[in-house]
Amino acid sequence: MINLEILTEDKNLAAVCQLYWEVDNEYEFVHKISDLAKTANVDKKRLPSLVKESCNAIVPTWKCEDCGNPYVFSNRSDLTNNRRYLLLPASDKVSHVCDNCQRKRKEKEVEERKQRANEKKQAREVLEKEKRQKIQEVYNLTKRNPIDIGALSLTDAVYLLSILRAGAFENLSKIMPAAMFEQKLSPASEFTTEVINHLYAKNLIYIHPDTEPEAFVNDDVSRFYVWRVYYAPPISKISVDNQSGIFSELTSKLTESWTDEQCQEALQLWKRVALEESKEYLLFVLNEHHFEFSPGEKTNQYLEFALQYFSTAQIFNTIWRAGRDAAAYYQREKITKKQAANSAVAAIQRLSERAIAEKWEIKPFGRNFKCPQTVIGEVLYNNALRLGEDGFNLIPNIEIIKNKKIT
Repeated sequence: MINLEILTEDKNLAAVCQLYWEVDNEYEFVHKISDLAKTANVDKKRLPSLVKESCNAIVPTWKCEDCGNPYVFSNRSDLTNNRRYLLLPASDKVSHVCDNCQRKRKEKEVEERKQRANEKKQAREVLEKEKRQKIQEVYNLTKRNPIDIGALSLTDAVYLLSILRAGAFENLSKIMPAAMFEQKLSPASEFTTEVINHLYAKNLIYIHPDTEPEAFVNDDVSRFYVWRVYYAPPISKISVDNQSGIFSELTSKLTESWTDEQCQEALQLWKRVALEESKEYLLFVLNEHHFEFSPGEKTNQYLEFALQYFSTAQIFNTIWRAGRDAAAYYQREKITKKQAANSAVAAIQRLSERAIAEKWEIKPFGRNFKCPQTVIGEVLYNNALRLGEDGFNLIPNIEIIKNKKIT
């Protein structure tokens, strides 16, 4: 069953090879390596490698599935491991894949994987090209209708000027995605999304045709991720051929005298920004104490109530105290972090009511450098209300607005 293919011309070494691979009827080796090493006058450790260089022990009927060459035992252990197959009556039907063919198979598999990957890449590139063409067609900017900046509402003007300042390219050809803004547009991601949706719904910004395909939901270019698309600003009727003119028009819109209705609209914006800044600081303080919290309607109601009597700067003081007390409560009573966070929100309401009843003078806090003023706050307080940092330090009040804006 086992044949020997002699590769050496040294007759003595060839004889050692015959003895090395000689087996009995049970395929047990007849001669010990130590005895053969003495006979051949070779070191026992060197003998197996010397034999391997000088002959091949093969089973002629065990054919490689690919090339048809017989099976070659790598060493005695290999033969011992295959004894159960050699002893089988149908041992002549045993098949294998030789080392060389296994290597070729692996190389072929690697090549096929590369080919498949390349085909998939090419298919993706074709689909991406088609999608880009579709985006260019659907969001062709020639469809923009010039707008009358003077007819915009105060909210429209504040939102539009804010997003242009936050992300417009130097030539005002497009606005980068909100996810790329260096300065936050608003204190909360939900508020930023609301601002963008407001502008998009009123055709005050457009999806830019240079937007990457990944910014759209699968193959549906009508559905997009608000924070990932590029936007295009509108065209002004007055500044059709001068895109930069839209900045000066919006600034003039905000700095001119206002009607009573516009003053009321500005008050609502002031309250909204104050509320969002307060929630941002609340989340910051609770996070500093390692409390996780998600503001809900109750939080809005508590803060809106407090903002009727106190400025954002004073609310910051109240929030800081409520966070400190919640942390102490957590350590003292061993309650859950969620309970501690909720207690901080309730404390804001409680402290505010007590301060009102007892006529406390609440010291205003300055802005924390980790919660800097956002673009929309700057536009509202500096450009529109002309209050500067007083927008942060004063209680939102219609009379303050009227004194500034009605002439």
